[in-house]
Amino acid sequence: MTKLAAAGSAFGALLLAILWTAVATVTFDGTAEAQTRPKRPSASAALSRRHKDQQADVPLPMRAPQPETTRARSPAQLEAGLGSPDVVDTAGANPAVAAEPSAAAPATTGGGKALPGPPPPHAKSAAAAVPLPPKPDGLIAERAASVLEKHCARCHQWNALADRSTSDGGIADILALDRIAGDPSLVRPGEPDASPLYQQLISRQMPADVLREGREGAEPEPAEIRAVRAWIKGLDGAPPSAACAARQPLSSASLATSMTKWLEQAGHESAADTRFISLAHLYNACVDDAELAAHRQAVTKLLASLTWSEKPVVLDTVGDSLALLAVRLSAIGWTSQHWQELTARLPVGASLE
Repeated sequence: MTKLAAAGSAFGALLLAILWTAVATVTFDGTAEAQTRPKRPSASAALSRRHKDQQADVPLPMRAPQPETTRARSPAQLEAGLGSPDVVDTAGANPAVAAEPSAAAPATTGGGKALPGPPPPHAKSAAAAVPLPPKPDGLIAERAASVLEKHCARCHQWNALADRSTSDGGIADILALDRIAGDPSLVRPGEPDASPLYQQLISRQMPADVLREGREGAEPEPAEIRAVRAWIKGLDGAPPSAACAARQPLSSASLATSMTKWLEQAGHESAADTRFISLAHLYNACVDDAELAAHRQAVTKLLASLTWSEKPVVLDTVGDSLALLAVRLSAIGWTSQHWQELTARLPVGASLE
């Protein structure tokens, strides 16, 4: 019994030693692991580090390519074919110089074909160099001339036209008051209310570019319109000019008589091929013989620009007034069909007499 008790005590002691060793080992390992394991970061520290990582991944914006300006080279350098010109900073460069191409070297496409550039500046026209008609005598006429120069000359004075190459409405000398005073299509002396010129002003039809086309510009003021009216009113009883003293006005009946006589003498074949051009409105407006001859020459040049014939255009004068012209369609290479096509395009209300 004594031996059994001693053996049991020894076995118990051994078992306690084993258990103690196991507990110590577990405790030591847990402590060591706790000492070597890194501490868990706090939530604020984790967010801060994540924000920094996101910022590091965003690429910085790159500077946009800057235009380069080349420094001009001397003719000797260009001829020698020296390397590419130096590139200089454009901060102080003149943008106008950098942007505008050289006039001597037009822009080209990739294939070397020249691109159409802006047209060269036009030289001052010869018409613009011709002085305007002299100011008329008398305060009333001078005021009227000033109004016409301000509001009408840009469309109806051949050497003062603006934004157009030809005068409008066939009126090309509006500032020659003596001349328009004798033109019944513009002025009826002493009768402003019956004068088309005054009627166009008072009815707000002229100047057409401002009142009808909507362009910027000043409208005639009431005082200016009254100045034109006073001038026309003052023409009542004015003596006729020397150029009109011996002239018998050409009427439609007298013109028809002259044309009939001409056609009878020309024969049937030529009559069917003949057309007439009348300058009676100029003749009745008291233009002198030299100016009437200039208008005849102008008609000849006009027809020469429309001819399909190689022969020079020749016009015949009809009657003693030299204000009626005859032309054969065959002389300008036209046929009766061409004439019919032209007359078919007449505006509504227009007619050929």
